[in-house]
Amino acid sequence: MQRLVALPENADKFATLTFITRPQELTIYIKDQGKGFRWKDYIDFDPVRMTEPHGRGIAMSNAICFSSLEYEENGTQAVCHINRNDLG
Repeated sequence: MQRLVALPENADKFATLTFITRPQELTIYIKDQGKGFRWKDYIDFDPVRMTEPHGRGIAMSNAICFSSLEYEENGTQAVCHINRNDLG
């Protein structure tokens, strides 16, 4: 990861994080300036990826952290929903 961040073509790139709070839900938008990715390949657990260095974090976040997780704009924007009723 640090190698990719250090590349000259990535020097001016940044990510934005936006929170929207509502009485029953928190929505988090995370947008980066990358090319996007095939996020549908990573949204659910795949036993094949259990030993690979990448590809587990999205599935874990989808299963454990958020009420729902989806991607927009070809995978360059994540939209994370947390239902306040799910917080206990």
